[in-house]
Amino acid sequence: MTNGKIKYKAMLSGFFAGSASCVAKYALDPSSPIPNWAQEQCLNHANDAAVAADGSINYTCLGVSLIPRAIFLLIMVGFNLLMVASFMQGMSESGTVIATALSTGTNFSVSAAYGVLLFSEKLNFIW
Repeated sequence: MTNGKIKYKAMLSGFFAGSASCVAKYALDPSSPIPNWAQEQCLNHANDAAVAADGSINYTCLGVSLIPRAIFLLIMVGFNLLMVASFMQGMSESGTVIATALSTGTNFSVSAAYGVLLFSEKLNFIW
């Protein structure tokens, strides 16, 4: 705080950065539940059509799993754009050092919360 006002724009930047990393994990992690669910649903509905008569794999269901991944990547880009815009405003609002500290601290906190809540990650006290 400076002059009794909370500098929320830099903190908002950290929130967007943590959210972007969370969404990127959903997009890029091979064990990501949503793209894998989409592929499983496709395979369940395709049944025998998933494997052709000659034993080759029908790549339609693999393509179906790429749709949520692409959506997550677009959302990640959006969060990153919001993060940069709010960080620039935060720097003009509170200065470079304070904005960097607030953004980084918020990013770490939000990333830890997402890890625990969405990915069931275990954090020890030292983290």
